[in-house]
Amino acid sequence: MNATSESSQFFDLMSEFFTKVLPIVGVIVLIAAVFLIWEIIKFVKGLDVTVNKINNTIESVEESMNKLQAPLNTVESLSHTVDSIHAVSKRAVDKSVSMITDNYVVIKDWVGTFFKKDDLDEASEVDEVVVVEEI
Repeated sequence: MNATSESSQFFDLMSEFFTKVLPIVGVIVLIAAVFLIWEIIKFVKGLDVTVNKINNTIESVEESMNKLQAPLNTVESLSHTVDSIHAVSKRAVDKSVSMITDNYVVIKDWVGTFFKKDDLDEASEVDEVVVVEEI
């Protein structure tokens, strides 16, 4: 019976201890819960303010993008114009090179006659000088 009375005495002591401690722990938990709820409320209010600021920022960025749309359209148009000019000039150079290579012999003869004409002019000038000296 001694073991039963000791276990009974142990449970009686534990009961007294928890009877005194549990209300204190309960109050501490309630205070902690109130602080937690208070912090959650502050966070939600701050979240509302943050969302409003983000909305204002997004609206400001949208206005700036709308202002930039006209210059961007101008740059795009200019870019297309430059591309068109490049394509036309490339076709012109390609056609010129093709024409020169196709008519190489004709161009060579023409250049040759051009330089021969200059040589003939120089030769006639030399003859004139010689004639003037002989007289």
